[in-house]
This record gives sequence, C-alpha cells and structure tokens, in this order.
Amino acid sequence: MGGNIFFNIWANRWWAGGNILLIYNTIYGLSHYILSILLVMEVDFFIKWMKFIRFFVLMGALFNFISSAYLAFRAVILAFGLNTEEGESDLLSLVESMFIGYNLVLHIPILIIDFTIVFKEFTMEFF
Repeated sequence: MGGNIFFNIWANRWWAGGNILLIYNTIYGLSHYILSILLVMEVDFFIKWMKFIRFFVLMGALFNFISSAYLAFRAVILAFGLNTEEGESDLLSLVESMFIGYNLVLHIPILIIDFTIVFKEFTMEFF
C-alpha cells in the first residue's frame, strides 16, 4: 500500500488533481490493509465482536476481486480484438484496454489484500 500512495503522490501528481476513483481506491486499500492485519493476526476483539464489519469487508473483497477478474477478461478481449468479427481492434478498444490494464496493475496490492481476506475468512471456518 505504500507503493500505491507513493505512486499516487509522485506519478499521478497528488491523486491526479483529486480523481475520486484514485482517492477511493487508496482509502479502500488502506482500510482493508488495516483490517486484514487484524484478521490475519487473529486479534480476539476483532474476531469475536466485529463480525458485522468482517462480513462487509469480506463482501467488499469478493466484489472487488470478482470485478477485477471481469475487467482483466474484458481487457484481454479488447486488446486482442476478440469482440469484432474482423479480429482487429479499433482505437477506442485499445484505449479502453490500456485504461483497464493500467488500473489493474496499479491496484495489484489491493487485490492481494482482498485475496488474503477471502482466503483467511474461508479457512478460519475449517481450522
């Protein structure tokens, strides 16, 4: 998450002048990072008394993970021209594919955190 914040400050020039998507993803990533540390360390107070918050964090992580998988699939379809009959991409498809790819690569740490949350929540039921 430190890399995400550094990249948004340095390369995006302070979250691209207030881009709401970048700000949301940074806040989302930081909150899930902190909550994933509490979950992985199995802090008793968090595990026992914060089930409502854990449920919403799990649903958010699942939604983000599934939507990122869909966007990656869509980027591949757009990049290789699989959405047209001729098999060639037009300029708009390539720009959309590059936009999706940029956002997926930039937010890989958030996907790793979400995968950790989903994996930990599902394995806690069995061990």
